[in-house]
Amino acid sequence: MKGNSFRYGLYLCLAIFFGSLTILFWPIIQTPKFWLTTGIIVGMVGSLIFGIAHAQNSEDHEG
Repeated sequence: MKGNSFRYGLYLCLAIFFGSLTILFWPIIQTPKFWLTTGIIVGMVGSLIFGIAHAQNSEDHEG
C-alpha cells in the first residue's frame, strides 16, 4: 500500500508541475508556430521509435 501512495503523490506532483509550466508558457502555447514545431518534433521522435521497434521485431522473426 505504501508504494501505491508514493505513486499517487508522484502523479500529483507531476500534475502540479505541468500545470505550472502551462501557466508560465501560456502566451507561447497559443501561437500556431509552437504547435507546428511540437507536431514536427513529436512526429520525428515517433517515427524513430517506430523504426527501432520495427527493426527489432523483424530481427526476432528472422531467426
